[in-house]
This record gives sequence, C-alpha cells and structure tokens, in this order.
Amino acid sequence: MNLSKVIDSTSLIRTPEQTSGELSEVLSRLHDLKGFYPDFDTWITDKVLPGITVGERSILTEYRDGELAALAIVKDDGLEKKLCSLRVLPGYQNSRGIGVRMFERSFELLDTAMPLLSVAQEQMPKFDRLFTHFGFAKSGEHMGLYRPGVTEFAFNGTLHDTVRAARGLELSAAPLR
Repeated sequence: MNLSKVIDSTSLIRTPEQTSGELSEVLSRLHDLKGFYPDFDTWITDKVLPGITVGERSILTEYRDGELAALAIVKDDGLEKKLCSLRVLPGYQNSRGIGVRMFERSFELLDTAMPLLSVAQEQMPKFDRLFTHFGFAKSGEHMGLYRPGVTEFAFNGTLHDTVRAARGLELSAAPLR
C-alpha cells in the first residue's frame, strides 16, 4: 500500500503527536546528507522546523507498505519556490517512479514546474536524468557554497543572495561553462 503525507503547519495543529513522530522519523533519515552539507543540522533546527511552524516550508513523504520510502523538503516563503531536499531512501532507489512522483508532488505543492534547487557536484549523476526529463535549466555554478572546493549547481533560478552573503561569497552566480 502506498501512502503520501505532508508535514506542514496545518498537520502540526491538527495531529501534533502523530506529526511529531513522523517528523522525527523523517529527520532521522536525513543524517547522511551532513557529508554534503556541513551545516545541515543547523539548517534543520534554524530554518526547516521554524519554517514548517510558520507555513513557509513543508515536508512531503511517501510510504510503501508502511515504511518511509522517500521525502522532500520544500520552501515557499514569498521570495523563493524551492525544492530544498529530495531523498529516495535506500531500498527504494530502484523502485520505478518514486523520484519522479516526489518531484511532481513538490511541483504541485509549490505551484510551479520549475522550482529553484541546487545539487552538489558529486550528486549530479543521481539527478541528471530527472533534470533532463523535467527540462530543468542549469542557471549557476557556485564554487565553495557549502564546502570548500566543491561546486553546487543551481537550476531554474539563482540561489538567494543571503545564502551567498552569509558565507562571504560573491553575490552573483558564476557564469555557466
């Protein structure tokens, strides 16, 4: 049985205990992303959780046979419509269509088929076919944005200048090569 859920400000109010448990499970499945984003825990506690509370962020989940199979964190704060993180969990990565389904659900929630997103250079092979499938346009390369010497590729827009300024980087995106 497949089941899709959204963790957002409404679910926090309607079913706080259930949503809190689901949120804990989701966050426990994201720890390996710290290797790609060293400030990941701070981002979760300072941006994602408060963003859910005020209605600027949501977490989409996909369950297969009662187990969490995939998740996506999206942001719609009036400035950006961004797909912040998308993860198909091990054991489900070769399941047909979960990644596509998570992208499409994100598009629906954000009300755009071209959300802003970024991907670390070593993650590109995992997403390249999906980006081509959806017609995403590479719009910037940001060297050292999250880790020294590693390029973060932006798609469908420019990364918000406050992220770059907070890291002491130039405010304009590097030209595409």
